[in-house]
Amino acid sequence: MLFQIWYTNQFKVNISANQLAIEKLFEKLPIWTFIDGVLVAPVMEELIFRGIFFELFFQTDQPVIKVIGVIVNAVIFGTLHDTGINFPIYAIMGAILAVTYMRTRDIKCSIGIHILNNFISFI
Repeated sequence: MLFQIWYTNQFKVNISANQLAIEKLFEKLPIWTFIDGVLVAPVMEELIFRGIFFELFFQTDQPVIKVIGVIVNAVIFGTLHDTGINFPIYAIMGAILAVTYMRTRDIKCSIGIHILNNFISFI
């Protein structure tokens, strides 16, 4: 979240379409949007992007394959969140979450970081 604030200020870019959609939903359905954005979405995304993705495609201990896995995971995560100027914000977050999962091999760690990031964006 701090990186997103710096990035948008530094490069004078607008808030991402993803963030704008969340803010509009929050105006209409604040409780549901908070629950979905802070709890449901991070858990589901981590199970898909880190849990299933790495378990299906990147179970090796070879460093090159791990790096490729992180990059591919970050690009897919970033692309599904924003394909415009804000793509790097989401891709970097995807990479951080992927590295966290790969290092700990505990999905709860990446889920916790994802929840914390989304919670901070709501306050």
